[in-house]
Amino acid sequence: MIRDMKLNNKTEVASLKNVIKYYRLGDVEITALRDINLTLREGDFAVISGPSGSGKSTLLHILGCIDKPDKGRVIIDGFDTTDVALEALSGLRFIKIGFMFQTFNLIPVLTAYENVELPLLFTGADAASVRSRVVDVLKKVGLSERVNHYPSQLSGGQQQRVAIARALVGSPRLILADEPTANLDSRTGDEILTLLMRLNREEKVTVLIATHDTTIINKAKTVINIKDGELW
Repeated sequence: MIRDMKLNNKTEVASLKNVIKYYRLGDVEITALRDINLTLREGDFAVISGPSGSGKSTLLHILGCIDKPDKGRVIIDGFDTTDVALEALSGLRFIKIGFMFQTFNLIPVLTAYENVELPLLFTGADAASVRSRVVDVLKKVGLSERVNHYPSQLSGGQQQRVAIARALVGSPRLILADEPTANLDSRTGDEILTLLMRLNREEKVTVLIATHDTTIINKAKTVINIKDGELW
């Protein structure tokens, strides 16, 4: 069941229409997603919840245009990606979508500043604009004093803040987060959740989180349950 706390007529940011995804395991074909229909709108703060193997990460990967469905349509900010190759969607991913992962996925030989800066280096923006934006998002996530620190010099919570800044730096319409608090203690996880909720409110960015964390589930505006590749 999808628990939607408030219906609205805000702009559609992303949608999946009749999406089906298969995987092969030897000679066996496994259906990872079954006829998924989902719409996210501007300012949504939504959670997708379900057991391991239910299809949460697959759904995020398809919605984030880092994987393709076998059937169905994926529409991001009004652009239908269905007939576009993944390689050709890199620009869309940089501009429209930010990613967060439970293992942070920071590059260990780069500082916090450089990790956040990296996505902007592919946009062709001038150096002054890049610096201004990177400094701004690091300030928003409370890391102004850690810009020159490497991941190994940061706590888990600080590393996840860097990951949030990296996800935000391109001013995306949509942030996708896969178990963002799984590797954090409860207090740090609460701090990260509070930060994401504040950014959702202030930046008007749409957030979709795949999680088992009941604290996040209880505070989400919308909860989407998934089991065996089906929404219910």
